[in-house]
Amino acid sequence: ENSEDKKAFCNKPAWRRFIIVVMGAIFNLLLGLIIVAIILAPTKTFATTTVAEFAENSVSSKYLKPDDKILAVDGRKIFTTYDLSYAFTNVKDGKIDIKVLRNGEKVLLKDVTFETAQEESIDYLKVDFRVYGQKKTVGSFIKQTVATSISYCAVIWRSLIDLVSGKYGISAV
Repeated sequence: ENSEDKKAFCNKPAWRRFIIVVMGAIFNLLLGLIIVAIILAPTKTFATTTVAEFAENSVSSKYLKPDDKILAVDGRKIFTTYDLSYAFTNVKDGKIDIKVLRNGEKVLLKDVTFETAQEESIDYLKVDFRVYGQKKTVGSFIKQTVATSISYCAVIWRSLIDLVSGKYGISAV
């Protein structure tokens, strides 16, 4: 649309219009980070993805070991425990592949078995281990804010794909 106003968006050079559009997207991302930081601010410690101990009669202790850092579940990267809990949903047979960092080496554990349960027609694995906590510092807070933001985006994206592909029924909405 044309305008006689010299300050109008359409009358700016192409490079300035490009910067304005890009900055809008960047500030949306920054706002997301700020919101996640506000959500995480009251937290005193952050859960890690490193196995600390197992529950009594743990099934997964046959595969996982204390101090294993979980890197991926069924090929999906794990950044936070939020990713981990999402990866443990809708697993029918109770078996998943987990990539861990064990003694400095990446190890792929095939068919790690967990007990399963079902709630509202969604199968999920019963987590039978606990993870370490990490003390909140400025560095860990920034790292956790970024990791949690990435996790939220990934889980939303995966959930939409799973809904469209039929992995979850309409009752899961």
